[in-house]
Amino acid sequence: MSRIKKLIIEKQFQKASILFDNDKSDKTSTQIELDTYGNPSQEYYDFMIFLGENSEQEKSVYFSSMILATSLCSFRDAYKEAYNLAKKLVKINGNDIDNWEWLLFFYDLPDKFMSHKELQDVLINIFKIDRNNQKATNFLNNYFTKEEKSFILSKVI
Repeated sequence: MSRIKKLIIEKQFQKASILFDNDKSDKTSTQIELDTYGNPSQEYYDFMIFLGENSEQEKSVYFSSMILATSLCSFRDAYKEAYNLAKKLVKINGNDIDNWEWLLFFYDLPDKFMSHKELQDVLINIFKIDRNNQKATNFLNNYFTKEEKSFILSKVI
């Protein structure tokens, strides 16, 4: 059993988060990803929330959000927690287009976490960074009227 898995099972989340944050090889994140896909558990769910809420490192917050929204999505409120961490992510680094694009994922979920107005704001921020962003363009074309598109694009300039 890996050291981080042992710490997570023992609910020693502070120690596990330090180990995660200090791993530059991504070996720890790969191990967690494999473990959560193979055997999603309450301990991993609780750890992902702890890691995301208590870290200010972009890598940790993104990873927590991603794991909650994918392999741990069957847990109650996992998508909501993942969405809140995605919003935290753009506060940590709002200049990274990937962080904004990750937020787009939450608009298409059956449980509507993101309002139409929030989607509009996310698209504006994406277009301010990359005016030709294909993901944002697809959302613009799929979810907005001609008038709304004009309004959004007028905010970018």
